[in-house]
Amino acid sequence: MLHEVWPEHDGGFFEKRTNAIGMREDAELAEKLDALVIATGDSHVDGLCTNAESFPNRLEAALRARHPGAAIEVVNTGVSGFSFYNYLGALEKFADRKPKALVVAFYSG
Repeated sequence: MLHEVWPEHDGGFFEKRTNAIGMREDAELAEKLDALVIATGDSHVDGLCTNAESFPNRLEAALRARHPGAAIEVVNTGVSGFSFYNYLGALEKFADRKPKALVVAFYSG
């Protein structure tokens, strides 16, 4: 866990957590899932926020609310500085899990 000072965030900081395989998740990926969604991209996916505030985790919460009882995970594979060269690798990493969707978000600025 990394304690990031960020004056604009509530409380002036946030905690950045990763799981054992380096994803911005608080827990390990479940073995058995009804649906897996891969979210990848740059810092806009990685997030300058807690994991629960990131868009992949908010999407996961919305999907779980819409499909009660279903084991759904949206994994945050975003990393600051990622580019189009990295997105295919994120999908390939989880190809054996047969993801239902790949969501790519990036700053084109």
